[in-house]
Amino acid sequence: MLRYLQILFILLFSLNSYAQSIGYQTGTASANLILPLSIETGIGDLDFGEIIVNGTSSRERILPKNGKEFIVKGEASRNITVIFNDVELTNHLWLSNNSGENGKLVFVPDVVLENSQSVESGDNVILKPNGLIGEVKFHVGGIIDVDATQPLGDYEGVFVISVFY
Repeated sequence: MLRYLQILFILLFSLNSYAQSIGYQTGTASANLILPLSIETGIGDLDFGEIIVNGTSSRERILPKNGKEFIVKGEASRNITVIFNDVELTNHLWLSNNSGENGKLVFVPDVVLENSQSVESGDNVILKPNGLIGEVKFHVGGIIDVDATQPLGDYEGVFVISVFY
């Protein structure tokens, strides 16, 4: 019996020594802290003014340099993606106070950088260093096509330009 206990003790001791071996792996944790993006409006507007509807179709245009300026600031030398869409302009608000027909126009934006380089929705643009921050300016103009029988009224819509890293 003593011999049996000695063998059992040796077996248990040898199993315990294997259970004490240790293995490990490492992983790296990191973070890149950057400036948040901001976008603000600068000079100009997207007002086509008064358009006379005289039975002839017309294409009205605002050149980007004469339109609205948008200024984006963020981390210098980083790429940002720019998103914008065509805008439906309607005369619904005007009709609520006046009589007439519902109408709509489509504003097709023309977006360029300061150097007049054209920008399409979905394009990547680099934020140019300006001191400690990066900056890029967009100039927005565009066109509307006015039908010969376009319903009268004040047409309005909202142009949205979005940017993200």
